[in-house]
Amino acid sequence: MKSNTRSLLLHFLELSLLHLSVVSADPCSRGCSCIQNPVMDCTNPTFPIIIPSVSINYINIVGNLSTIPANALRQAKKHKLTTLSINLKEISNIESYAFNNLVIQKVLLHKSRIKHLEARVFANLTSYILSIYNCEIDTMPSFLFEGLTSGLLSVHKNNITTLETNVFKSANVDKKVSFFKNKIDAVQKNAFSNDNLTIEFYKNAIKKFYIQDSVVPSYFHFNTIMCICSLAWMWKKDSAFNRFLASNKCLKRNQYADIILKKVNQTLLCMNENSSQTSEWEIYTTNSNTEQFESSQPNSKETPGTEDTTRFATTKKSEPKSASLKPSVNLVLIIIESVIVVHSCYFKPVK
Repeated sequence: MKSNTRSLLLHFLELSLLHLSVVSADPCSRGCSCIQNPVMDCTNPTFPIIIPSVSINYINIVGNLSTIPANALRQAKKHKLTTLSINLKEISNIESYAFNNLVIQKVLLHKSRIKHLEARVFANLTSYILSIYNCEIDTMPSFLFEGLTSGLLSVHKNNITTLETNVFKSANVDKKVSFFKNKIDAVQKNAFSNDNLTIEFYKNAIKKFYIQDSVVPSYFHFNTIMCICSLAWMWKKDSAFNRFLASNKCLKRNQYADIILKKVNQTLLCMNENSSQTSEWEIYTTNSNTEQFESSQPNSKETPGTEDTTRFATTKKSEPKSASLKPSVNLVLIIIESVIVVHSCYFKPVK
């Protein structure tokens, strides 16, 4: 009896010690698996994700989440995390301060159907590499990268519609910001405002590009831009973009398709001084198909962009000072015949 009691007590003690060891260990967050160290796989996890301080250095977030909230991950101060990979097909939003106070070597936001990023999403994030690749972001809002500390920021092959003013304001990127192969509807005024950044902006398709009078990209080449009135500021002598006219082209939307900006006759972009956005040239090309346009051009071998501007003049033709009347011949004969008849009736010769 005593031996049985003793064995039961020992067994209970073993279970208690095992329970204490499990409780004292770093728990794996709900929806995540920490079995295969050093990788932590999270499928539709519950936020915040508590990052275990032992063994884990790679976190992979997948599934059908629609939102990543503020303070989505919590990390021990001394814990070194090498990679955070986010690949969410159904995600539509990432809230401000989602990666607040995280220190990670690489943050990869890849192949996710992200529709919206709020301002300061990457605030207080420290990451040697931040890569946003092949996503469906609609807008890059003002102050998106405020408070970011990074060595390399790469924004590649996204469906971005708008770069708002001050997108890169207060970002601290040591090496460079690489922004390439994006399809952009509009670059708003002073989107690049940050004197401390080396921005490489290349191979992007841009529909509207508004005045950048504060900071310009260090490397702005091989982009295609819609050549319309809102782009005319680039040709001004005081524009810092003058040096880029020889290395960027017009989008395939009007007469200047694939023509280098330097060869464009900018006076044709804004036919009317009162038109700030839409030129007469845009209206003309919108209402005419390509065949009609080509048939209306003279058979000359002029360099594109140097055509005679009088063909597109918007002023009305001046009316002649005096218009001379040219009556028909029949009318003249009738008048002469009438005069002869009247004369013969009243002025008969005296016999």
